Amino acid sequence: MLGLLLFIWSCGDEGDQTSSANVCSGEPSECFNLLDGWGWEGKVIDEPNLFDVTVVRLDDGQYRLYSGAPEDPHSVVSYISNDGLNFQQEDGCRLTEAFMPFIVKLPDGMFRLYYTDQETAIGKYGGRAIMSAISEDGLNFTVEEGDRLTYTRDGYESSGIRGAKILQPNNGSYRMYYHGIDENSYWRVLSAVSSDGLNWIREKGVRLDPSDLCPPETGIGNIAPFITSDGIYHLYVTTKCDDENYLNSKGGIFDTRSADGLTFTIYNTPIIETYYLADSYTGNPGDPKAVPQDPAVVMTDDGLRIYFGVYSGPTVIAESAIYSIINQSIE
Repeated sequence: MLGLLLFIWSCGDEGDQTSSANVCSGEPSECFNLLDGWGWEGKVIDEPNLFDVTVVRLDDGQYRLYSGAPEDPHSVVSYISNDGLNFQQEDGCRLTEAFMPFIVKLPDGMFRLYYTDQETAIGKYGGRAIMSAISEDGLNFTVEEGDRLTYTRDGYESSGIRGAKILQPNNGSYRMYYHGIDENSYWRVLSAVSSDGLNWIREKGVRLDPSDLCPPETGIGNIAPFITSDGIYHLYVTTKCDDENYLNSKGGIFDTRSADGLTFTIYNTPIIETYYLADSYTGNPGDPKAVPQDPAVVMTDDGLRIYFGVYSGPTVIAESAIYSIINQSIE
């Protein structure tokens, strides 16, 4: 549906290297394996067709979650919650002709929604540009003039860009992580920096490359960026591996960490692990799975929360909805 690609790597120093299938029949709460420190919270939105979620905590303590609309992923809708666990859809549409939204609360209290312009598609998956819209209340957005980043037409971006995620380091600058897609449909995570959130300069090099991942794969899936109180950058990434000969074939949401936001260490034990659906499992690595995808992170009073959807690749399954997990030790 959305051209999602999911991958896995093996690096770092956490966990063992034993490949073993996680096969389960039951509710996601019973079937997902969580890394120590992470706790299951449950289903927060019972809608199977929400993709590319992004969330912000408001000044009054409420949480607002944005997503591509269930009936049209190129329109953005929103949900509101007092506790971050029970959401109600808000009336209307926040923005149209916008794909893969990402919300940022600005220092002046305004809200900026970054999104991919995929109305002008480049190749099979890429977009022409990253654009933005501005809002005073987080509900009514006005498209800002120009592009935040336009694809270069060559190199890592010869087949477009997409999926911008923005961080605000403590120095008042902005850093964007986004996908660059080359002529071979090879996806990398690239980055750019800005002093105002509007005008961006690309940073040299690649932040995450498929060559570090499961060898047969050619891209990296959606990411969720976060900076912890100790100044460490995290890119939470959904991955899978369908290579039965690969040493670590676990999939799920993984943590990658960096001291400078440029060079990342990839940990090979998932925070939350993909599982095979028991009713359709034959032992083939390509069998249907329940995959936690499209992570979005937010800091709560109780720790770091990750929201995610559950799908089998781009396919909606019976388990599909938006769920959350939390780690109370992360600040």
